Amino acid sequence: MKRVEQILDTQLQSEIDTFTRTHLLRDRVQRIDEGEGESRVGLVTRRRRHYLDVPIPSYRKAITRLLLSDHNLSIEHLRYPGRYRAAAPRDLRLCRFCRAAVEDEAHALLVCTGHDKLAILRRDFLRDIRGPVGGFERKRSADRPYEFLKRLLSLRAITGRLARFVADVFDVYDGCARYIPAALYLPAP
Repeated sequence: MKRVEQILDTQLQSEIDTFTRTHLLRDRVQRIDEGEGESRVGLVTRRRRHYLDVPIPSYRKAITRLLLSDHNLSIEHLRYPGRYRAAAPRDLRLCRFCRAAVEDEAHALLVCTGHDKLAILRRDFLRDIRGPVGGFERKRSADRPYEFLKRLLSLRAITGRLARFVADVFDVYDGCARYIPAALYLPAP
């Protein structure tokens, strides 16, 4: 049975490491109890994760959608062709608000300044986590938002607040039409 579990873990980890949509699930380490007070930090594939304990269903769903890339951001929705448009290369999946960068998870949550409500939500979120995540200003870098997002996702102390922030940001993006570059539209038959 132990060998079957090892094979399962290896296969699952391989899929997480290679699928495009599971990029936020990669390299997740966790403290592993080894009995008798011993523990170590290691890569764990099959574990109940702390974000699944968020008590408000809409927040729990939002953070799960973020982690599984099952959201309404252009990075995912323009990956595939639409009825009258071609699939967009990554560099053309631009933010619907600022149109200055790819509309991916890190940009939407931590960078975009093209919508006033996003800036307010981000300011309030960063203020609220200042206590539980001491010194995060040093870890937050404008040119490395993806690494900072992965760090935030790993912190149990802020999971509920992060989930609420993610849900609120997704609501802002869901409330505005996606930007689709004219070059993607297919010619009329």
